Amino acid sequence: MAELWSPFASTGKPAAKGQPQWAAYTLDKRATLEINAECRIVNNPYSQERALWERLDP
Repeated sequence: MAELWSPFASTGKPAAKGQPQWAAYTLDKRATLEINAECRIVNNPYSQERALWERLDP
């Protein structure tokens, strides 16, 4: 975690040896880095939940 955090703190992009390359966030793809025992990139996670909240927002 510290190896991911250090580059993120200085450049805005988390990076660590052996971890996936995380592209900049855009509203089109909503690329999200899921940090776990094995990190992975998830595009548009929780899209259905977000759509529900967007419909409920007046």
